Formats: sequence, structure tokens, C-alpha cells
Amino acid sequence: MKRFIFALMTAGILLGCQKSDQAVAEKLIYDYLQTNLNNPQSYKPIKFSEVFTDYYNTYYSEDSYKENIKKFATARDSLIKLGQTQKAAEVLKAIDDERQKMEYDREHFVSEIAVDALYVIHSYRAESETGAVKKYVYLYRFDTELTEMIQAEPLDSYIKYWKEDAEFFGRTINDDDVLGWAIKKVETDNDFKPAIAD
Repeated sequence: MKRFIFALMTAGILLGCQKSDQAVAEKLIYDYLQTNLNNPQSYKPIKFSEVFTDYYNTYYSEDSYKENIKKFATARDSLIKLGQTQKAAEVLKAIDDERQKMEYDREHFVSEIAVDALYVIHSYRAESETGAVKKYVYLYRFDTELTEMIQAEPLDSYIKYWKEDAEFFGRTINDDDVLGWAIKKVETDNDFKPAIAD
């Protein structure tokens, strides 16, 4: 019974923290809009998404080391053909150094998952420069401590740019990264669909 009560208390604390983060993020957005809107009094919120955490994973890879060793080896062979044995010896030392770094990292590297940034999507209506009331859907990026807003960008522009980037580099779009999360929000919630341009 005590374990069950403790579990409930823990869950309550975690939910409390999430609500607190949500409130802080929404307040930062509100303050930003009050400073940057054409007419702050025309602002009417539609919806805030939950705070979304973006992670990055540091992992060990020998690819860069192997690529450097390959380049050094090619340079060494060219120098030997040109009779520049002294420079070839220097390149050989560089190859040995690179191999030692690779072996050291192989033994000592520790993979980490760290928080990169926090995000919220917010849709609202407000007056444009012409005075017409329009719907806006923005993605807001915050530092990991939620002390400041780092970036505010129209959601459709963000999705368009990063989808093209992912396609160009052949990267998979996952639901647990910011792009996948944003796409899913747009596809499943009309409040987050960008307004059709006039």
C-alpha cells in the first residue's frame, strides 16, 4: 500500500512539473506576442500544444577516424611516389595518431542522451499589418531551462524547410523528433493547420 501511495505521489510531482513547464512556456509566448504583434489587443489564443522535448544522442562512430586515415594514406602514397619521404613520414605519424585516438575513444566513449531544446506550437488570431484578423500558427523554441525563447517561426515554413532537408540527406522522419511531432500535430489537429493565404 505504501508503495502504491508513493507511486501516486511521484506521478503527481511529475505532472506538477509538466504543468509548471507548460505555464512558463505559455507565459513566455504571451509576453513575446504582446511585444511583437501589430495590435496586441487583437490577440485571441486558439490552442497551445504540450511542451515537447527534443533530444540529441551522442554515440561512438569510427567512420570519421577511418575516413581521415584513408585520406592520410592516400596522401602518404602520393608523397612516396614523388620521392618526398620526409613528408611521407610525417603523414605516417598522423595516421598512427589518428588510430590511437580511435582506439582511445573506443575504450572510453560514453553514449549520452541530452535535452537539446523545448518546443511549443501555438495557434492564435490577431490583426495583420493591414488590420485584417488572421490565423497564425507558430513553432516556438526555448532553452532547456525555459528561461528564454530562442526562436519563433511559422510552423508551415519550419516543416517545409526540414522536410526538404531530410529528403535531400535521406534522413528518416520519426515521431519522436521535432519535425515528426510537428507534422503529426498538423495532420491530426485542425487548430494547428496553417491558415490558407489570402
